[in-house]
Amino acid sequence: MTLQLLKKLTESFGPSGFEDETRKIVQEELEPLCDKVWVNTLGSVVGLKKGKGKDKDRKKIMIAGHIDEIGFIVSHVDEKTGFLRFVTVGGFDPKTLVCQQVMVLGKGKHKLPGLLSIAGKPIHMQTPEETKKGLALTDFYIDLGLSGKEAAKKVEVGDPVVWLRELTEMGDLVNCKAMDDRVGVYVMIEALRKTKGNTHDIYAVGTTQEEVGLRGATTSSYEIQPDVGIALDITLAMDIPGSEPHAQVQKNSAPA
Repeated sequence: MTLQLLKKLTESFGPSGFEDETRKIVQEELEPLCDKVWVNTLGSVVGLKKGKGKDKDRKKIMIAGHIDEIGFIVSHVDEKTGFLRFVTVGGFDPKTLVCQQVMVLGKGKHKLPGLLSIAGKPIHMQTPEETKKGLALTDFYIDLGLSGKEAAKKVEVGDPVVWLRELTEMGDLVNCKAMDDRVGVYVMIEALRKTKGNTHDIYAVGTTQEEVGLRGATTSSYEIQPDVGIALDITLAMDIPGSEPHAQVQKNSAPA
């Protein structure tokens, strides 16, 4: 299997509620593999690969992976400095945000790269008491490198933001944003590509808004009414330093 599809999926822009770019990729991949492809009311994309069995014997098998990713929403644009404040879409650990690159989808669909920075004094200017303070999400702002006037022209409250990162191969591994759950969607598409002569009807579903409440999966399940449901998602391997052996899901298989 090629990594090109995984690269396209993971690098695409698709926070919860703004999955358009990722949805288009999934739709294009499903169309040559399915008898019918459609987008439902909540934006999930569904591909139906009809089974060869008799009507009375055919079951509905729904395979689902969510196409959205965690991200942010702009909550304030400082027209003097150009700095943006934001709220989160999905769960974040503040420690993972320091100096991360992000992409803002601004007014008129401007794609604007930015940097997550921490408000306050640099560490060498802080008092001992200040250095002990823990990070909070409210400590961060986004720097677009634009003046306040330019930022206000291109960004408004409510615009979505995601991490900006390319897929990188590292030894036997790959690193990228949005592996949760674009890798599940990738597995779904590649499995469908290999499926020949299926007896039962297969519904391949790229669901929306999983990170904010399983919304696309829930509505798609009501729509399809499957006999069998298979959810494809990620978990934590817990095979890194600091993890207890009994908590490990996957042993590190990289060469010693």
